[in-house]
Amino acid sequence: MARWRLWCGRNIYHLAFTLTAWVLASACGGPFQVEAERPLAEEISLPPGIVVMPVAAMSHKAGAIEVAVRSSDTAAWLLDNTELTVLGPLDFKTLKEVDDANLVSTDTDLSTRSDTERIDLAGWWSIHILVTESRANSSRRIVDTNASAEGKTVSNVAGIESQLRMELTVREAMRGRVLAQVVLIGNDELLHGGTPGDPRPIIRQLIERGLAMVFEPVLERLQPSPQRRIRSAQALPSAPALMALGFLNLPSLAESMAARKEFERETAMIGVWERLFPDLPPQVTIPATRNPGVLMLQSTLPLERFDIVMAIDGHQVRDRYQLDRRLRVCGPTCRATLWRSGAQVELPLNLPPVPRPVAN
Repeated sequence: MARWRLWCGRNIYHLAFTLTAWVLASACGGPFQVEAERPLAEEISLPPGIVVMPVAAMSHKAGAIEVAVRSSDTAAWLLDNTELTVLGPLDFKTLKEVDDANLVSTDTDLSTRSDTERIDLAGWWSIHILVTESRANSSRRIVDTNASAEGKTVSNVAGIESQLRMELTVREAMRGRVLAQVVLIGNDELLHGGTPGDPRPIIRQLIERGLAMVFEPVLERLQPSPQRRIRSAQALPSAPALMALGFLNLPSLAESMAARKEFERETAMIGVWERLFPDLPPQVTIPATRNPGVLMLQSTLPLERFDIVMAIDGHQVRDRYQLDRRLRVCGPTCRATLWRSGAQVELPLNLPPVPRPVAN
């Protein structure tokens, strides 16, 4: 009751945000069990930016593409709910296995590079997510009262019972000190299958609810006047870039498919596009596969729908957080390289800040 009074005392945005997270959690296999909850302290000093470490997706048959997509989704949540500078797995090399990479300063090359991309991690935060799964055989009795004129019928249906555990930790990027942590557990109804774009939607729900719980005390401070040049609904990350993303213990999907037949590799690429945005037409995915970049889903003049933004001032961009970051630091007018209607185009680009999405 005390927690409920505290939430009600906050502004209506935070109340809507919290209720939305609860509804999402309850929609598939929820509500989730909270095993541990330690949100960020309200008075904590805010960072100049946050590093999204590769999501350690240790669920059934999860490979490098699962890590890549879940990491991109995590960065997208930050794009929509904060104004922090975001770095993700496409920005650095991870030097340890994804479930053992806990210290950005030593477990990535961000602070040791000799090029201009070297990052001063002082004051930065990092997000670490570990998803594990336990499976067991299950049997369910299904009663059908309309099966026949004689009355109800009863049948036994065998299946798999899955319990997912999601551990989300916020650390100091330089020294690894734990700043916040939440652990959630949810049961997945595997008999029901996935949803368009996501074969395991409960994993996304666990991660998004965990992010909401951890950041809620500082959410208002992390949302000053809008600074973002792009939000998650406006564009898609590059499917070929995510397909090429590999890790120390996980070869990239592109590498694992290298010896396969061409049609099998093409089918795998179509599957990645389906994960990102179901039902994109081939006239969009084919050029976006051949010309990797951030694929625009909405027109934001001078950008047009289905433009592929490949570089800003010569720096390649492959995910939304990279495009946002480059647009915020390149000066009053940036030079964008993009693919449009079958040709490479260069044009000046000065996008205004984009308001935050409204909580449903």
